[in-house]
Amino acid sequence: MKAIVVNAFGGPEQLRFEDVPDPRPGPGEVLVRVHAVSVNTTLDVHLVAGASGMDPKLPFTPGVDPSGVVEAVGEGVTSFEVGDRVAGTTTLATFGGYAELVVLRESRISLVPDEVDFPTATVVRRHFGMAHSQVETAGVQAGESVLVMGAAGALSTCIIQLAKEAGAKVLAGAGSDERVAAALSMDADHGINYRENDLVEEVLAATEGRGVDVVFENVGDARLWPKAIESMAVGGRLLTIGTHAGDGILPVDVRRLYRNRLKIIGGLGSSAQADDFADTALRGVAEGRYRVLIDRILPLSHAADAFRLIAANEVTGKVILDPMAG
Repeated sequence: MKAIVVNAFGGPEQLRFEDVPDPRPGPGEVLVRVHAVSVNTTLDVHLVAGASGMDPKLPFTPGVDPSGVVEAVGEGVTSFEVGDRVAGTTTLATFGGYAELVVLRESRISLVPDEVDFPTATVVRRHFGMAHSQVETAGVQAGESVLVMGAAGALSTCIIQLAKEAGAKVLAGAGSDERVAAALSMDADHGINYRENDLVEEVLAATEGRGVDVVFENVGDARLWPKAIESMAVGGRLLTIGTHAGDGILPVDVRRLYRNRLKIIGGLGSSAQADDFADTALRGVAEGRYRVLIDRILPLSHAADAFRLIAANEVTGKVILDPMAG
């Protein structure tokens, strides 16, 4: 089969499109013919660069969220059979999704409804569970106001929809008018271009001077981070997951934290919790309740081009790789 192989850490030039042996499923495992897999900032681009905080053994094949059709099942597998349409997540020890075939654990796979295409299923399986975990961790309540930073990103657009479903007013912050419009298309109530306008002023104007009850922050920009905290109402909560625009070293005015009784929470929930919501989210997409934002779909052989687009911040929504495309 064909796969992307990384023999040394570095930039997109390290992504080699090569022939490798077909994998075989072991006990409790499922072999999937991959139709879609996404390109993630931390778990793909930073991973290959050696800057993700993880240490995969070289050589390896990236890719954490493949979807496709079951080709074979291992001993003891009872939930899936050959021909099933599925979406899953690999373990962070194996990766392997950037390939024509991948082995997944039975426990980390969901059936994909016929109404849902594979690129959409991949994004849903990867991000809606995490979004649900964050909204639950934040304890978003009906009538609260929520600020979503990086609002046109795949995870953030899922958070917008789930926060709205919980009854919150959602303010979407993004770095361009195009991305603000994309977030508003996901039913956010108010959009803020925080590169062109002052974030705090815009938030206070939209909340009658009160500030927001919850901030979902995955940008990590040293200029915007303090403003996100300053935008919070008394007793507000900020969940942080990701530093897509910074190195993770960010300033905090501790006085504002204790004076306003603010909370900063690491929002990375358990993978089991995320997996539990995946089936619900896929059904929600099939029923028209949830949507995802996909920027483009490229052949697997163009993985390096996809990495360059992500690194240059030139996409709105998710980039998908399709091993079935020529």
